[in-house]
Amino acid sequence: MSRRLRLGLLTTLAGLVATAVCGVVLYSFSQPNLRSRWDFANSGSGALSQHCRNALSNLTPGSRATFFLVPEDPKLQVNGAAVYPRAFALLRTAAEEARIAANGNLEVVILDTSSSPVDYDNARQRLGRQNSETLIIESDKHRQVLRFEELFEWSQANGGRAARLQGQRIDEAVATAALSLGEGRLTKIAILSGYRPGPAGDIRALAPLIHLLEGEGFVAEALDHVPALDDGYSLLIIPGQAESWLESDRTAINQWSTAEMPLLLALGFSSPAAVSSDWNSRIGDRGVVFDNGLVCQTWRGSTGTSQCANALEIPAARLAPFHPITSNIHLAQRHLLMVGARPLSISGGNNEYAREQLFWMDRNAWIEESSLPDFTPGPNDRRGPFPLAVASELWTETASGKGRNLFLSSTGLFFDPNMRERDLITAACRWLLELDTNKSGLVDLPSLPFRPDEATRARIANIAIICIPGCTLLIGFLVFWRRRK
Repeated sequence: MSRRLRLGLLTTLAGLVATAVCGVVLYSFSQPNLRSRWDFANSGSGALSQHCRNALSNLTPGSRATFFLVPEDPKLQVNGAAVYPRAFALLRTAAEEARIAANGNLEVVILDTSSSPVDYDNARQRLGRQNSETLIIESDKHRQVLRFEELFEWSQANGGRAARLQGQRIDEAVATAALSLGEGRLTKIAILSGYRPGPAGDIRALAPLIHLLEGEGFVAEALDHVPALDDGYSLLIIPGQAESWLESDRTAINQWSTAEMPLLLALGFSSPAAVSSDWNSRIGDRGVVFDNGLVCQTWRGSTGTSQCANALEIPAARLAPFHPITSNIHLAQRHLLMVGARPLSISGGNNEYAREQLFWMDRNAWIEESSLPDFTPGPNDRRGPFPLAVASELWTETASGKGRNLFLSSTGLFFDPNMRERDLITAACRWLLELDTNKSGLVDLPSLPFRPDEATRARIANIAIICIPGCTLLIGFLVFWRRRK
């Protein structure tokens, strides 16, 4: 056999082997269950972590994750802001990784502006989806809801500068939600309804509130008595109280308070003085006092300046900008509306508790203390400022938690059929349950690994499949042609 023939056969064999190796490698890359990912980010958090993957793999078969990738906040779209496109690109990648990690137990549904309006409306109505709810995970008739602000952090538009996406915590949020669903131990919230006479005391009046909390992934139940500590409830909400305690409930509420369990207490203007005095003696160590009277403010309507006793508008300037309950509302420059409020004050207490006013009235507000208010500020009426909501917690955490309490001066927001203050209620519940957003979980976007878009991936594929082999063949042909000469 001539030397030229042997060299040709050897070259052909090497080419066939290289082609087979390339085919095996490309086939492996095309199989999701054979994929491996290398994360070159400084934080190592560019993809779903193993902890998150394990949580997703423990979901029961038939679970579903619905992504609502629809821009909704106008402030994040002006001046060519790329907050939503960048955020949705990260969520699409996370959705595919979650589907793979769940080992067939998780159905992933992505609804965006190109989806069928019928499919979008059906999913929205079935899930009771509200604005800014971006991801809803369902498993065994339970669900976990993740809002856009729980997944991302951004800077607001300032002057001519567009809003910018600054951080993301998709991995941590998805892992926490999947663990809660996989373990089947969802947080239970008790809502006391038995101490409000009339229609407000009917459990059906709390249906919008219960629906809201269940949509956030909690198990909410309306009770006509104070639950015992061993009933499994993690938070007690008292949306108003018009009667003094029964003896059995007095014992239960004493145990709840002594154990430093989370409590959301709202006493409006209609609560009797005996009830507010009883609560003041219970929360005296926290340095929060429910005062008597009806809060009024001056406002300018379409017919001129008038007095309003039932509706108090609290602008963003009078919201605590850094507390987890009000920070997102303040950031969005939204206002709150309180109806039939009584004043609060911060005084006394001891050094075991930290307390912070969340929103307050300014000097334009006054307090009508008489039983027959004239709704006109007088020389003897107490003027603002004074708080309408105060949050307190222990400086030193105990075995049962941080002993977080929230005191509100109005009850109307809990019975609003439209739940217009849903952001305040859900943020309050998450803070009380110590589920507030952990800023350390946010990942700085510049540290994320390179994730090319569709056009870039197409160019990379063309280079890998056409250019590199083509150049190799061209070089081989040039060498062959040169050797023949």
